[in-house]
Amino acid sequence: MKPHVVIVDDEVGIREVIRMTLVREGYQVWVFSTGTEAVEFLKQNIVDLFIIDIRLPDMDGIALLRAIRENDPYLPVIVITAYASLDTALEALRMHARDYLIKPFDLNELVLRVRRCLEEYQLWRENWFLRQQVRQLQMPSELVFESPAMKSVLDLVQRIAMTPHTVLITGESGVGKEVVARLIHETSHRTGPFVSINCAAVPATLLETELFGHVKGAFTGAVTHKKGLFEVANGGTLLLDEIGELPMEVQPKLLRAIEHRTIRPIGATHEVEVDVRLIAATNQDLQARVQSGQFREDLFYRLHVFHVRVPPLRERREDILPLAEMFLRKHSRLVQHPIRRLAPETQRVFLEYPWPGNVRELENTIVRAVLMEAHDELHPHALPSEILQKAVGIAVPVSPPDTLPEGLDLDAYVEQVRRRFIEQALRKTRGSRKRAAEILRIPVRSLKYYMRKYGLSARQFRT
Repeated sequence: MKPHVVIVDDEVGIREVIRMTLVREGYQVWVFSTGTEAVEFLKQNIVDLFIIDIRLPDMDGIALLRAIRENDPYLPVIVITAYASLDTALEALRMHARDYLIKPFDLNELVLRVRRCLEEYQLWRENWFLRQQVRQLQMPSELVFESPAMKSVLDLVQRIAMTPHTVLITGESGVGKEVVARLIHETSHRTGPFVSINCAAVPATLLETELFGHVKGAFTGAVTHKKGLFEVANGGTLLLDEIGELPMEVQPKLLRAIEHRTIRPIGATHEVEVDVRLIAATNQDLQARVQSGQFREDLFYRLHVFHVRVPPLRERREDILPLAEMFLRKHSRLVQHPIRRLAPETQRVFLEYPWPGNVRELENTIVRAVLMEAHDELHPHALPSEILQKAVGIAVPVSPPDTLPEGLDLDAYVEQVRRRFIEQALRKTRGSRKRAAEILRIPVRSLKYYMRKYGLSARQFRT
């Protein structure tokens, strides 16, 4: 991704010379003549570096630098001016400007300084991100990934985490939207808690008091003051999961909270200031809900400052096996006979299955399978029949019991399931051991071994 550079200078000639120089160097560049325009752009976009003139028509460079710092305390800024003033230089450096240039300056020197600033900023961001990951080793393990798609998501998380802006996370059910939201919070500089609420799980009549709280006596049953989640999350992050289900009557109050950074508890006569980073998540098409009149357009655009799409598992198949192995380690610790690995044929089933329930379905499958497997490898016979039917293409005649009965002979049960699988595969292929082995995803020699063990011959399936 190309670094994003913003130039703020009221002299058209200077702006254009710098812009063309940096574009040739491979940067994405935006130019503005006023500080006000630049600050509004920063509120809605990712910026990697500012180059600002010290004298602007609407504010001086120090005021603009202060506004930039309020939005992002760590964003690198290079200050340029035609007026060599030691006091101005010291003030800019006190406000943590990264560099200071006096007009006229050599463009090659500017390019070198821009490159150095961006390299240092990228290194700082990576170090910060790694420190947060080390500090948060207890975070949900669904962060395991290998795919380029998820690497892009994590790169975007790094870029937006340090900003205060709202984030909209979209993706199918079970992809790990809350995991990404937690990572944004933990990677940020916010010291308050991470708080989440499922907007679809709370009745509309209670959602307002859950979000904004109420004062004593506000309504029947309000016998004490109750803090809303905005106050609970003060200084931290509030995740509004299933935001598409937010009732229409609550939407304008949420919009006001975002715009003014204040809330009014039910029954209160005064506003309460809150400092909350808001993240919304949904598996719905919010724009379609806007068009159908079920979601406010102005609220949608307030939430949609930064958009993170978490891809479904079928679009990042490189993550399936690392996730499965991680879940296997996690859940096999709960059984007396730990399962150490996925059998090769199980790996093939996992890679072929479409996982409509995404990461959540994968973990639930592993949880069930570790209870059914008696060996130190997880084999396909321990998997649910619906997964095998879609991944392998044959039905399973023996369904595992919903509850484990007392005295279950697990080894005998496994042998029964394996024999039924082999019989079905041989019947389907009219006794072709090679094709049956391909269907079962096992070596032909393994199939021959089990056929001898169960007294089966290819001849009996050729009719």
